[in-house]
Formats: sequence, C-alpha cells, structure tokens
Amino acid sequence: MSPDPHRLSDHAILSSIVEVLRTQIVPAVEDPWTRTSAIQLAALAQMLRDRPADPGTARADELAGLLGELGCPTEAFSYDSVLAACSAALAGWDEADERRARLRSTLIRHLDEDLAVNMALLPAFRGALPDA
Repeated sequence: MSPDPHRLSDHAILSSIVEVLRTQIVPAVEDPWTRTSAIQLAALAQMLRDRPADPGTARADELAGLLGELGCPTEAFSYDSVLAACSAALAGWDEADERRARLRSTLIRHLDEDLAVNMALLPAFRGALPDA
C-alpha cells in the first residue's frame, strides 16, 4: 500500500482505464481498425494491472544454479547473460546428459509461464473484447 492514503494505486488507475475503454470507448467506435486498437489497449492495460511480478531475477538465480552444476561460472549473472550461457550450454546437447536436460526443462517451464500470462492478449489482438 502507498504511504499516502490519498494517492491512487496503479491498480486503481489501470482498472479505470480498462473500464472506460471497455464500456465507453469500444462500444462508441465504429471504425473496425480503431475499435480493434481500443480493444488491444484495454487488454494491455488489464495485463499490466494483473500480471505477476517480473520473474527475471529469480529465474536468473535458478538458471545460474543449474549452470553451476554444469561447471559454468555463475558469478554476477544478469538475466541476459545467464540466457546466453544457457544457450551455449545447450549447444550440441546430448539427450543422455541429465544435467542439460534439467536446464532445458527449466527453460521450457519459464516459456510456458510466460505464455500463460501473455496468451490472455490473443483474443484482443484478434479484435475480441473478452468478458469483464
């Protein structure tokens, strides 16, 4: 909660934007392209309001631990550098290597988590206004 009890939260502001776009703007727009753009903006604002915290730091730590098991250096990894190290570690991957299989499985899980969050945008980018 904000230290200022009179300050609107980001959640409240985004909820207002979503509500106005859905109930006022989208129904009033007749041009199909403009209507689709308004629907997409509503979906993006809703995603921004509802998405989980950025998992980058936790993912970098998890992947660095797995890279450590493979003998890769793990100090001071940024998320970008840990992903590059994962790519290098998986080059020429042998499916019999269980450590690399765990690394690959973890990366796939991360992708699945990202897809679960972002798939909510798909109907909007097809021009469909999902139920509130």
